[in-house]
Amino acid sequence: MLVEASVGPRGELVALWSDPEVRELLMSGRVAQRAGGRGGGRVPGVPVRVTVHLPDRVEVIWLEDVALSFPVPQLLPGGRLVLVGAACEWRPGGAERNAAVYDRAGRLLTEATFGDGAQHVFADGTGAVWVGYTEQGVAGNLGWGEHGAPPPIGAPGLVRFGPGVDDFWSYAPPEGVPPVLDCYALNVTDDGVWAYYDSGFPIVRIGRDGLRMWRTRVKGATAMVVNGSTVGLAGGYDEEHSRFVVGTLDDRAFVPRRELTLRLPGGIPLPAEPVMVGRGSRLHVVTPTNWYTADLADEE
Repeated sequence: MLVEASVGPRGELVALWSDPEVRELLMSGRVAQRAGGRGGGRVPGVPVRVTVHLPDRVEVIWLEDVALSFPVPQLLPGGRLVLVGAACEWRPGGAERNAAVYDRAGRLLTEATFGDGAQHVFADGTGAVWVGYTEQGVAGNLGWGEHGAPPPIGAPGLVRFGPGVDDFWSYAPPEGVPPVLDCYALNVTDDGVWAYYDSGFPIVRIGRDGLRMWRTRVKGATAMVVNGSTVGLAGGYDEEHSRFVVGTLDDRAFVPRRELTLRLPGGIPLPAEPVMVGRGSRLHVVTPTNWYTADLADEE
């Protein structure tokens, strides 16, 4: 059964699978993460498998002792795999380590703490991991930010870990740019990182030339694709979950050009909570049985 899916730096689908009973544990927060922990009712690590879908083959990685809650998979350079648990507790005895790196043989290489609320997880070509955080990860949850505890790791809303051991960067909006309250969409490309977030739902690009921001009136999208100055915002609240707004970036704002309804082949409606991932110009939609892609460049 599909647990979670993501897309790697070169457009590879990375899918995490388990038996139904194991999936229930992973998505209930009752798997015992390393160090710290939430105490009663927790169970040891569980077995899962990860499939990596490449143009010419599918690779399977068996992991026998995954100790993460709400795990998100992502590929790293050198044939490595990282799983990041979306939930992470801080306790006086130490924070949970909710990021685990494995080799292609499924051997655990290292663990780290990425903090609570890790919602979007993307690696870039250097091996750095970019994480966009939920409102809980920004404001503090599961002990983070409470009396005597450190501030939430996710307080900036967007954090880059690595690729070096001590290489840590966090988003700090300049004057006039709103802070992140909840990172709704993230897109990591070879030449920049794009974020779309509440408060205000701006589109922000972080590149070698610095930071730029465009205001939007589109709220609640969950995936973003980019092709030059053209941007597509996919998803939305409730009945707008299949919305796709295509527009262009002028000097200050995102200007919508048209609004489409996303459907699967044959005109089949999207499921109510589709897994949608934007990577570069390509939108990926993953269901329990199929992987669909569409390129924004084809809309030009």
